[in-house]
Amino acid sequence: MEQHPDSPFCKFLLAPSYRWLRHVVFVLIAATLAVNVVAMSFIMAGRQWVWFLMAILLYTLLYAIAGYLNVYFLIPRFFLARHFLTYTGCFILLVIGVNAGLLLNEYIFIHYLQVEPGSASYFSGDGYLLFVFLSEFISLSIMLSGVSVTVILKHWLLEIHQLNQLETQRMQLDIEQVKQQVNPSFLLRTLHRIGEIAVKEPVPSSAMILYLSRFLRYQLYDGNRAQVLLSSEIQFLTTFLLIEQHADNPFEFHISSGGELSHLLIPPLLFLPFVEAAVDRWKKQEHTGVFHLSFSYTQERLAFRVPGLGTEDPDKDLLKRVKFLYGDRFRIQHNTLLIDIV
Repeated sequence: MEQHPDSPFCKFLLAPSYRWLRHVVFVLIAATLAVNVVAMSFIMAGRQWVWFLMAILLYTLLYAIAGYLNVYFLIPRFFLARHFLTYTGCFILLVIGVNAGLLLNEYIFIHYLQVEPGSASYFSGDGYLLFVFLSEFISLSIMLSGVSVTVILKHWLLEIHQLNQLETQRMQLDIEQVKQQVNPSFLLRTLHRIGEIAVKEPVPSSAMILYLSRFLRYQLYDGNRAQVLLSSEIQFLTTFLLIEQHADNPFEFHISSGGELSHLLIPPLLFLPFVEAAVDRWKKQEHTGVFHLSFSYTQERLAFRVPGLGTEDPDKDLLKRVKFLYGDRFRIQHNTLLIDIV
């Protein structure tokens, strides 16, 4: 199951502020294993509880050293470098070395401190030396393997988080480029048309200059905001269509709106690429009717209707920005882009 980076589990593994807690949890696990092993390896009587506590401390120290060697040396040096056979060999040698340390501790406690061996001791005298070794080997391997899996999972989550951040940054850069760029063909056509009619028809040319200045001013200033009023965006689209109306192949257009749109905020320049593509198709297909855009807002859902939306492949690229901004809260249905505004 994919873990969200803000989930408690991911925060525990990744957040620097939880580093001390991760160390505490690991030491508690090592101490728990040490208590279990010491309780089965020795029989404490009288005032030997001091040796009992010392044994727990020594065993915890051995387990902690083994764990930290695995985490900070073996895994980064070999496992993450994909030297899996070398890592496995070193892992086995580490477990054998810790077991040798446990054997030495038991020998000192039993032969020098006169502590009576327990049922799971190497020196219990029951002839189960190999069984005790395998038991210690398996229990320590399980503990270190659990630590390894946790550390590897942490590195995997970090890589996924970094990849997501890079993808988000890339998408944000793409969005900024889309917001800031002016369609060169649109600008050239507009300037060329202004030049053509400037002498013969000064009034329409002055109107086009005014519309173009409004268009560029909005794109330059409002386009850099995080959100704008939908009403401002509709006025911007009206300006764009007025410019297109005075350019080559003039056409009639109408923009309608319904619902409470006055307070609605959206990302700037969200609908311009769709309208540009639709106008290009409209002119190429030489439609004689009215080019109609409509906006409506009901039950926290914004509906944007434009001729031919979703019928051409380029629209799929245009939807990438909508998907980045709204995730799965949008869909296309009958030439209408539906967005759930929450």
